[in-house]
Amino acid sequence: MGQLIASWSPIQGKSGVTTNTAVLATLAAITKPYASLLINASNNPNVLEKYVEDNESNDPVLSEGISGLKRLLNSNLLTPDSLPDYAENIIYNKLDLILGSELDEVQVTKLLQSAVSAYEYVWVDLKTGDNSTGKLILEQADLVLVHLPQSLYDIENVLPDIKNKLKIANKTFYIVGNYDNNANLTVKNIKRILKVNNSFHCISYSSTLKNAFNSNSLPEFLLKISKQEPFTNNTKFVQGAINIIDDMLLTLSNDRKGW
Repeated sequence: MGQLIASWSPIQGKSGVTTNTAVLATLAAITKPYASLLINASNNPNVLEKYVEDNESNDPVLSEGISGLKRLLNSNLLTPDSLPDYAENIIYNKLDLILGSELDEVQVTKLLQSAVSAYEYVWVDLKTGDNSTGKLILEQADLVLVHLPQSLYDIENVLPDIKNKLKIANKTFYIVGNYDNNANLTVKNIKRILKVNNSFHCISYSSTLKNAFNSNSLPEFLLKISKQEPFTNNTKFVQGAINIIDDMLLTLSNDRKGW
């Protein structure tokens, strides 16, 4: 049985949640020997369409595939073995993508039931803020990644609500996105000021990462720079992402037999 990882932010447009989720899922596929599925639930599908280099020909998800997937879900005929046929392959045998934003709440639930049997990791990029699909997935997730901006004011405002929503603290990771390594408000200072003991991480801002995402070349870009240590100021996000992945594996392994 695979692991369900929910990626969510309570704040719109400040923490780079979709970009960071794509980076984490891709680097996990590159650096770890496990197969993953990336799904966006209730988000704008155009965001993750940029993740696919060529989505015009033989694309099962963006053309006929999503209709077929819906038919299987509605008739309860989708199986873990057939699910990969309806996913866009990003990295061979390691990472697939489904634009789940075109599915309703019932369909997404059924999709996830098959997905966790077909893949070792299922990454779900949730819509920012409150919504019924997100609430359901946050409750069912094996691990929740909460993406936040590097703003003490914003974090202070949303932290009580986050703690109220996510009852199990040990399955919650906080990730500060678009992180400025030169700012006074470091992750360490945030934890100290707010007296937060949860896993707190950061993913640095990178213009080259943004360019790669916008030019539909994210997988190739990450495959190249993930092997180029030591990382420069514009590629420090790779080390931050790998640190998050390593901590996630350690956390998830506590609940997984025979890891």
